[in-house]
Amino acid sequence: MHNANIERLIRSGITSLSKSQSSHCSERRPKTEITEANLTHHIGAALINAEYNLYAEFPIDDSKLIDLVAFCETYDEWIAIEAKSNLHSNQDKVLDDFDRLENIKNEEWTKNSKVMKVMLVMNRHPILTEWWKSRGSSTLDGVKAAEKVDGKKQYKGIQKYLKKYKYVDSFAWYEEEENWVYEVMYAIS
Repeated sequence: MHNANIERLIRSGITSLSKSQSSHCSERRPKTEITEANLTHHIGAALINAEYNLYAEFPIDDSKLIDLVAFCETYDEWIAIEAKSNLHSNQDKVLDDFDRLENIKNEEWTKNSKVMKVMLVMNRHPILTEWWKSRGSSTLDGVKAAEKVDGKKQYKGIQKYLKKYKYVDSFAWYEEEENWVYEVMYAIS
């Protein structure tokens, strides 16, 4: 499947999430992974509607798990998806997920098919949106995690992937009730 169609399916899932967001927003349970699970469930629903088969928490080498893996018998490609609830002060985990995606080779489970890699990150910080969409070329001034030595290194690692991936964008929506803007940033290989 062409990357633009994958992007369309990702946006469809995010749109679905945005419609249900008023009944469950990440701020209500900030210490759980519910936001990531909701995001992958909505993306998964869009993929199922496009006749993909799904596996959640798909095991790969070294006991590592991919949040969501999809394949369609019509196409000779798999989609590996990692999701995170935020980037701000969570850049180490986002970088780990990018690394996990990039370390997928032609494993036995892919049957030597192409693997499309997708990183999804919920976000509420406009400065991070600008940084993400510019593929790391805009400033991170004011992001405290980026001021620390480890943080700088981790953001540079994420930047490397953003420059490498074919599609990098975000999808935002406004929740009137809470007067908040929600967003999912994504990168597709």
